[in-house]
Amino acid sequence: MEDAKGDGPKTDESVPVKDEPAPTTVPVPATKTSYTSAEVARHNNKASCWTVVRGKVYDATGFLSQHKGGAGNILKLCGKDGSAFFVDRHGGKQNQEATLDSLYIGELA
Repeated sequence: MEDAKGDGPKTDESVPVKDEPAPTTVPVPATKTSYTSAEVARHNNKASCWTVVRGKVYDATGFLSQHKGGAGNILKLCGKDGSAFFVDRHGGKQNQEATLDSLYIGELA
């Protein structure tokens, strides 16, 4: 449809343009990295909390405030191998295993 002057398409400025936010994505490394026990040990506090479960390294920093059992339970595992603790409490439980998988950053060297 052309405007009254024949200058091109008619625009309807009364129709709002919908600005949709860009989808939120979590950056995923192109390749998984391996970390030494010494590297994991440096991430031993609430500002940077890494743990190892079954030979895999997880960054739990962003999950601390979301943990239903409280941040304190995860803080005990920062910088350490938390395999026994995790498996004892959550091993084999689908939701907890899926959450752990979402925190994966690499393998223990």
